[in-house]
Amino acid sequence: MTPQAQPQVEDLGDHRYQVHLDPHDSADGPVEVVIQARPAVLARFASDRCSETAVVAGTVAYLLTHQNPEDLPAQVDLEDVAAAYDDFPAELRRWLDSSGPTPSGEGRSHS
Repeated sequence: MTPQAQPQVEDLGDHRYQVHLDPHDSADGPVEVVIQARPAVLARFASDRCSETAVVAGTVAYLLTHQNPEDLPAQVDLEDVAAAYDDFPAELRRWLDSSGPTPSGEGRSHS
């Protein structure tokens, strides 16, 4: 897998998030993905310990274990990821638990 900088997650409102990935050695340059999730789906993972943004960052981290950044689709629905990968809920929870909260309420970054 291509090494990359930590994803930058921007809240677009209405439970939509723009994720900016900058793979260090990609000839295609930065990659942007919009992650969308219905509130009910986000509620399965977000809590008072972790924000929706942390859930999105964890989702991207999970997806990057399965494919390179430049191979990600332009738009991803969190519900589709949960339906497509049986281990996604458990892996996301593990990622969120290991990232822990930071003073701002966001999950810590993973390298």
